Amino acid sequence: MTSSGNLGDELPLLARDEEFRVLRRVLDQGLSGARRPYGVVMVAGAGVGKSRLLREALQYAGAQGAPTALVIGTGAAASSPYGAFAHLATGLPPDDHDAAYAWYLALAESLRASDGRPAVLGVDDAHLLDDGSADLLLHLTASGAANVLVTVRRGADAPDSITTLWKDEWALRLDLQTFSLSETEKFIETQVHQATGGEIEARACIRLAQISGGNALFARELVLNAFDSGSLRPVDGVWRWDGTLEIAPRLADAVALRLGELDEGALDALALVALGEPIGVPVAVQVASESALTALERRGLVTVDDVGDGQCRLAHPLYGEVALDRVGSVCRRRLRRELADVLARDPQRTEQDLVRVARWRLELGEPVAAEMLAGAAQVANRSFDHRLARHLARAAVDSGAGPAAAVSMAEAANGCREFDEAEQVLAAAEEAILRTEDDHVKHAYVAVRLTALQRGLGRFADSHAVLDRFEHMPADGEDTASLRRRGLTAAAHRSQLLLDEGRLAELLVITGPVLREPDAAGPLATLTALASEAEAYAYLGDTVVARKRHDQMLEMARTGSPEVRSGGSWATSLQVLTLIVEGRLVEANALATLMRDYTVNIPDPTVRALAALVLGSVQLKAGAVATARRTLLDAVSGFGESEISEQPVWASALLAQAQALLGNTESARVTLDKVHDLQRPTPVSRTVADVVTAQALVEFAEGDSCRAVQTALSGADAVGELTVHRARLLHLAVRVGAAAGSVRVELERLADQTPCRAVLRRARQVTALATGDGPGLAQLAEEYAEAGSLLLAAESAAQAARVHAHAGAHTLAARLASRSQSLAKRCEGARTLTMLPRDDTRPALSRREHDVARLAADGLSNTEISERLTLSVRTVESHLHHAFTKLGVTRRSQLAGNLAQDPGQIQYSSTEALTSSGS
Repeated sequence: MTSSGNLGDELPLLARDEEFRVLRRVLDQGLSGARRPYGVVMVAGAGVGKSRLLREALQYAGAQGAPTALVIGTGAAASSPYGAFAHLATGLPPDDHDAAYAWYLALAESLRASDGRPAVLGVDDAHLLDDGSADLLLHLTASGAANVLVTVRRGADAPDSITTLWKDEWALRLDLQTFSLSETEKFIETQVHQATGGEIEARACIRLAQISGGNALFARELVLNAFDSGSLRPVDGVWRWDGTLEIAPRLADAVALRLGELDEGALDALALVALGEPIGVPVAVQVASESALTALERRGLVTVDDVGDGQCRLAHPLYGEVALDRVGSVCRRRLRRELADVLARDPQRTEQDLVRVARWRLELGEPVAAEMLAGAAQVANRSFDHRLARHLARAAVDSGAGPAAAVSMAEAANGCREFDEAEQVLAAAEEAILRTEDDHVKHAYVAVRLTALQRGLGRFADSHAVLDRFEHMPADGEDTASLRRRGLTAAAHRSQLLLDEGRLAELLVITGPVLREPDAAGPLATLTALASEAEAYAYLGDTVVARKRHDQMLEMARTGSPEVRSGGSWATSLQVLTLIVEGRLVEANALATLMRDYTVNIPDPTVRALAALVLGSVQLKAGAVATARRTLLDAVSGFGESEISEQPVWASALLAQAQALLGNTESARVTLDKVHDLQRPTPVSRTVADVVTAQALVEFAEGDSCRAVQTALSGADAVGELTVHRARLLHLAVRVGAAAGSVRVELERLADQTPCRAVLRRARQVTALATGDGPGLAQLAEEYAEAGSLLLAAESAAQAARVHAHAGAHTLAARLASRSQSLAKRCEGARTLTMLPRDDTRPALSRREHDVARLAADGLSNTEISERLTLSVRTVESHLHHAFTKLGVTRRSQLAGNLAQDPGQIQYSSTEALTSSGS
């Protein structure tokens, strides 16, 4: 846990490098006797960090040997002439207390160094100085008696003499901006690390940074409050925030300083904007007075953009929280009621306004039309606010809204990961839904029910049965076009089932008619078929066709009806998949980061977790393994313990891989056990490769490379038609110890079968290993590095170094070894079999010697080791003897301290690295 001491410690100066360079340059000029400017006036809003920057600059001046002094402007000191400077003029006679010239002489003498050099005088909050003190400061500067560093709050009424300092160029004006989002994130990360030694989850850091609005003071207080309240707590070694925002007294006081004294009308208007932002000016002035809104805008508490008739927003997120707390519950209820009434009458009302009106009236206990509730639930679902949609849809169903509301309620339940509830709702309403004349409702029903059965519950047979009933339901009075559309819709949804089952060839057969007849199929079926084909072609390695499908999905999302707007995010996630398949990880990382940043504020935790899963997968494959671990912890947490679809299996498998690569063997094994607990009897095909990879990497990290090789090879046979996954697992087998020659032929066949560059690179790497092609491996290392696959680049460079060393080309081998180590440093501690050891002077154990020694160190007897590794006891004794000799130990108890602590430290003879059979 944290303590008040380390939480309150001052953080290193962050994100002010450029400003600090300006201050140093001015100070260096002043201290060297150069002429103007004699100082700097720093102008910034409250909480931006101007006081901290001032203190750092004074410390720098002191380190240069200059005398320094600090003056702080306060309202109390301003009530007495020259009061802020009283502590610097202790020798001033009482009779001279009203004489400006006497004050100047006393201060000039006080600030003068023994060698005659002027001091550096810092004045914080100079806008609070009385006029006499401000005049005195200007006189000290103009006469050269002091080099001054002054801070002024932006927007404050400062004395004229302070303005004259920069206006007449006695000092340089330096405007400080609020932190950017990334700078605020860094500030928060540093604060949490300094307080706890740990790290904060990515989403929590982003959300806290957004709420703080780039204000360092607010960010600091938010984190302190979160620690104090327990809403920020460690889970799996990462500090997570539950989203609870408590305005503790310290934070409220900090925000209140900015709000100042607002009259009742202005405070109500600020609370109104907080409730309804963005709120149009014509709407706002029907509830609050125009003069109150104008006053808020002039004080910088709200902003008004030029969209339409003007949209009001808070200038800072925390202003609204404090305002809502100040006005009280009675006022909040009144404002919600009046705002709901105005929006309900507004002919320009948006879909989101509809949701707000319905929600507010439900919260107020007022009657709401069933049609409004049903419509609002649909909008909330499209916005991924499934908890709100569930609340609205349930109220709509209770009000007799009919089949459409039942579908919305089930969709919301799916979004809340209540798949059993969704299935029960739709099973009960199936007959009424299928009899409705609204085709949109029937087709939406199929999509939502399959999500519950297939994605959520893994009931594939029941999913096929639902499609059969939908496709062959009675067609009394139904025209040919409707029948055709129903058949094409069933085919589109069945393609998603086939994708999960890995039956790609069959999938491409049934999607063909859907895409040839988009008008007959309708937009939802067409979008679903496009997505199925895009993913299938990616797994087959035909990324050219996959990208064409992405483009078609994006065009539908741009120009299509509201029901297919989700196609944009769907297409983007598939674009990332395609880039991963191609090995273009730099581009994949950029796109996945945009996805994560876009979803960070979406209410649905599953959507956020999916974005984290995609980003973590890219980071892992790129070699940013520690970063990936953090991102994947976000994904696992977002899916939650109740989730039983394939996503938590996938996320946990990726997390286990990251943990194994980092050498966190125990954590990796725990995570892998969770994967097995969550996995269905019939796993989803797309997740198999990552589950197998996790299993193999954990086994290898535990010292059992033989089993790791067998796991990878068996997994390659299990992925069926997913060509790129088969190639990846065959390549993995070599990475954990299989002989290159054992998989070379099959990988070359796969490379000939698919145009995918990633498959081709893997085949080339294995072929180069099998043939001892050092230059080929070195070339591949650079190709991997350029594409952003740093871990594979480091491995390939290490392999090239070993090949050249084995051939006697020691100079080239050393250069490649250095390149490998340079690449490895960018992989955040990840280590694998094929990377060069950290200590090249360690004795070279064979792979089998290491396996035996590791198990012996773990306490297994020779007999138990022989059974585990399928060796004779005599062979085990021989390997142990060689290991003892090479490591210079005489007892089993000494093995643990002398063996490598992670797989990357294992040394192999260069011959074994090239010829290991892995059997």
